[in-house]
Amino acid sequence: MITISTELKPCPFCGGQPKTSVNYRQCGGGDLVLEFAVMCSHCGVKRSITEEVEDASFGLYIDIMDKAMELWNGRV
Repeated sequence: MITISTELKPCPFCGGQPKTSVNYRQCGGGDLVLEFAVMCSHCGVKRSITEEVEDASFGLYIDIMDKAMELWNGRV
């Protein structure tokens, strides 16, 4: 079992709890697109990473997930 150690901060706008989602889809040309998002369950604000991928390898999933979580947690 893989455990992600990154803890998500509360929503910067309303303080709500964030949730994560992953979505795979094919574009018109047949390219596979992977989107990993972090979204506030209360107000709906969202940060996501979307990348075209040749396959849905687990390592790539983890890299994209880490990027999205870093974006969410990044505060000015």
